[in-house]
Amino acid sequence: MSQEANDVRGGEAGGAGGVLAQAAAAEGALRAARRAAIADYRMPLDMRIDDHARAAIDTLLRTIVGTIGGDIQGLAARAIAASGGNGTRAAIETIDAQRVTERAAPMLIDDDEVARAVLTRVASDRLTQGLSPASFDLGDAPDPLRTLAEASDRAVARRLPALIAAEGRRHGPVDQPPYATELPAEAQVRATWIVAAAMSLAIEGVHDHGEAEAAIVEGAERALTQYDEGERLEAQAMRLAAAIDARGELLGDMVQHAWAQGRLMLGVALIAHAGRVAFEDMLDIVTDPMATRLAMACRALGLARPVIARLGYALAEADSRRDIERFADMLDAVMALPDDVPRAALRDMQLARGYREARAVLIEAGR
Repeated sequence: MSQEANDVRGGEAGGAGGVLAQAAAAEGALRAARRAAIADYRMPLDMRIDDHARAAIDTLLRTIVGTIGGDIQGLAARAIAASGGNGTRAAIETIDAQRVTERAAPMLIDDDEVARAVLTRVASDRLTQGLSPASFDLGDAPDPLRTLAEASDRAVARRLPALIAAEGRRHGPVDQPPYATELPAEAQVRATWIVAAAMSLAIEGVHDHGEAEAAIVEGAERALTQYDEGERLEAQAMRLAAAIDARGELLGDMVQHAWAQGRLMLGVALIAHAGRVAFEDMLDIVTDPMATRLAMACRALGLARPVIARLGYALAEADSRRDIERFADMLDAVMALPDDVPRAALRDMQLARGYREARAVLIEAGR
């Protein structure tokens, strides 16, 4: 008969050792939690993950695991059925989704590529949901996108429906596909292998686990071959932005109209295309609550101060954590800079992210 859970006296040496190990682990966990709490305390308010973002991250992680896991499960079961392994197929079809999620979700958020994609998605969704026409003084001004689509610009007219379809997929329920499957390619690959490994471990004790594991890997490989990054909303927005090729005053007008309609991604793509900056990098810039890089990029692209101010105000209205007064002070400083300073900042944004990250590491290391 087992001892009471709170009785740590007596018993075998292994039991006492286990309790001591748990105590040591608890102490280590407490130290880690304190370090995290201090780091969170020191972080500016607009950079913290609040309850809204935390809930959104949890939902997205669960949906990523469920969506990718469902695809792998179906493809793996099909592969097993083709080979006649009915017992193994039953094991795969009855994998405990909760166990898979408990194993995979922490690994997903610990992976740099997946975490970046998840945090950016949550931040961009927050802005998309919060953007409002009231933030822009557009009056009865015609929508330049509609004007282009209805005119003789066939490239714009052809790409606009694709953007609208992609927006419809992205704005579906957050706990259902295809919302969670539209990750950047590298993040999709890493997430797929993490989920596949968690699925295999969830049925580690079944008979003929080797066959089941091979089927899961095959299912993951097939799922990856079916993935098309070109169908993502971000890709469709960039194609449309390239067709529009907005510059100067037209760029400012189009970004304002896009954001007034809740089309965050199209506005990001328009700025990214005009500045020759990678879309994912410009999305990072737009979702950064500090907004300094966004102001610098817009200034370098020739947008007028009132336009930049309205863009910053709209983002602050969409995300209550942003400090609009601090943005106004920062914008004053940016507008007072000589023209070559924002242009130099934009040139740096155009450099490959991998290079910029490696350079930052070397600089921090003092090399």
